[in-house]
Amino acid sequence: MLLIIHPVMQSLAILLAFYTFLMGLKRFRSFHLKHKVQFPWKRHVLFGKITTSLLLVGMVVGFSMVRYHWGRNFMTLGHGKMAMVVLPVLLLAFVSGYLLDRQVTYRNPLRIFHGLNNILLFALLLNQARLGVEVYQLYVAGG
Repeated sequence: MLLIIHPVMQSLAILLAFYTFLMGLKRFRSFHLKHKVQFPWKRHVLFGKITTSLLLVGMVVGFSMVRYHWGRNFMTLGHGKMAMVVLPVLLLAFVSGYLLDRQVTYRNPLRIFHGLNNILLFALLLNQARLGVEVYQLYVAGG
C-alpha cells in the first residue's frame, strides 16, 4: 500500500504541471500572438512553485521507496535513471521561473528559455509516467 504514494504524488504533480503549462500558454498567446488573453501571472507562479516542489519531493520519495523495498536504486528499468535527466530540467524550470518573477521585463530572452525548458520538462514527465506504469506493473502489481 505504501508503494502507491510516489505514483499518486507524481500523477498529481503532472496534472498541476499541465494546468501551469496552460496558464503559460496564455502568456505566449498574449505576448507573441497578440491575442487578447489575460495571463494569470500570480497563479502561474504559485502553481509553478507548487508543481516543482511536489515533483522534487515525489522524486525523493520514489528513490527512498525503491531503496527501502528493494535495497538499491536504479533497478526500476529506466525510470530511476531517467529521473536523473528530469532533475536538472526541473531545477532549471524553478530557477528560471524564480528569476522571471523577480525581474519583470518584457523583452527578456529568459522567458523563451523558460517556456522551451518547461515544454521539455512536460515531455519528460509524460515519458516518466509511461515508464512508471511499466515499473508498477512489473514490480508492484506482479504483472
